[in-house]
Amino acid sequence: MIKNLDVLKFSWNQLGAKIGVAIIITQILGLAILGVYTANYFLKDLDNKVEQQMTSPGYLMSKGLLSYQAAEDPITMKAIVGAEIKECLVIGLDKKIYYSLQVSHRDKEVKDIAILNEPDVFGKRLEGNYFKRMNRDGISNLVSISPISIDGSKFLGYLYIEASDEKLSASRRIIILTFTIGIFICVVFTSLIILFLFRHFITRRIRILLERIEEMKDGIIDVVENPHFSSDEIGQIHSAFNELNNKLRTLILSIKSGSDNLAIAGDEVNNSAQILSSGSNKQAASTEQVSSSVEEMVSNIHQNTENNDKTTQIAKQAADSTRKVARLAKESLTYINEITGKIKVINEIALQTNLLALNAAVEAARAGQYGKGFSVVAGEVKRLADRSKDAANEINELSVKCVNISKESYQMMTELSPQMEETLKLVEDISAAGLEMRNGSDQINNALLELNQVTQQNAATAEELSGNSDALIQQAKELKAILAYFNVVK
Repeated sequence: MIKNLDVLKFSWNQLGAKIGVAIIITQILGLAILGVYTANYFLKDLDNKVEQQMTSPGYLMSKGLLSYQAAEDPITMKAIVGAEIKECLVIGLDKKIYYSLQVSHRDKEVKDIAILNEPDVFGKRLEGNYFKRMNRDGISNLVSISPISIDGSKFLGYLYIEASDEKLSASRRIIILTFTIGIFICVVFTSLIILFLFRHFITRRIRILLERIEEMKDGIIDVVENPHFSSDEIGQIHSAFNELNNKLRTLILSIKSGSDNLAIAGDEVNNSAQILSSGSNKQAASTEQVSSSVEEMVSNIHQNTENNDKTTQIAKQAADSTRKVARLAKESLTYINEITGKIKVINEIALQTNLLALNAAVEAARAGQYGKGFSVVAGEVKRLADRSKDAANEINELSVKCVNISKESYQMMTELSPQMEETLKLVEDISAAGLEMRNGSDQINNALLELNQVTQQNAATAEELSGNSDALIQQAKELKAILAYFNVVK
């Protein structure tokens, strides 16, 4: 709202006053230069006219239109010259004065007259007119020397005229005074117009814009429509300022709304961060427990893998031993069969020995008294043969049992060997699976360690996020406090 439009008060602090004074000074200089030039033009024109008037009597005398005696008639000469005549002389080429307004100067030489000493033109042909303003005893006089000739060819002498400069000076003063008054009137009139135009079209609109800026500085941003002054630069500045005001107003309202939403979002982020922090801490504790359990499981798996490796070695050794036992059982069965064959031979030998003992006893009985000793030996041999037969039979029975047992052992070893091979294969598969399980458990353990680190990082990030959300809320409050300075009319 515009509060003050006091544009009539003059102050050097006003831009319009400074520019107006500068223009007025420039105008005064321009008008002064123009006035001096014009005055000089008119003064030169006046001087030319006076010179023509002062030299016209000589021209008339040369043309025969004016007698030489007229030089002694002040009235006639004043009428022609237009000024008061102080001296008028007709001087011959021989520097002798023939006619003079003053009787005392007649028939004298030029050198005898003091006023004729300064212009050095006498005694020679004068091609043109001589005209000069001279100061005699503080009085300005006009001096004119014109050539006198016959038909413009024969040069006879000079016409000297000295007239008062009072009328010409008065005309010059009038011209100068007229131009001075005219310049002063133009300066005053144009200055008033310039000041009025500056105050109306520049100062007033700048003051309006300045008061709008001061209101904006005080935090007041309203929606009052400013009048559209013109399409010039200042009008464009007003339009641009109005657009800036509207955009700034919209921006401040948006920032205020955004700061409110920011504060709400900060609270929500803070709550979410606290929940996330609590969950992350719990997850970190759980992850540590799981990691500890997994480490124990990994340790057990490593132990199982080592046991599997040992079992695999034992199984390989058992398989090798089984194959060796089967081979040895087969060889033992072969040897037992051979022993059984040998026992059969021994049994046959015992049988033959028994038969031989019986034959020896029969022969001893036939020998009678002489065969008693041989009969005793035959009886011992028979007894030994019986015992050998009995032992051979027992050994045979044991051999048969051993053969049966060896066959059964060999058969069992033969059947057990593929099972041991299969068992070895299964143990190797179990060992390979245990190795894979160990590798997998190591990967799981590493993943859990990384998960534990990530969980702890998430917990730290959640705590940091909580702190940042608190700082965000504080900054939102500070932003709202800053924006509270602006009184935006909705």
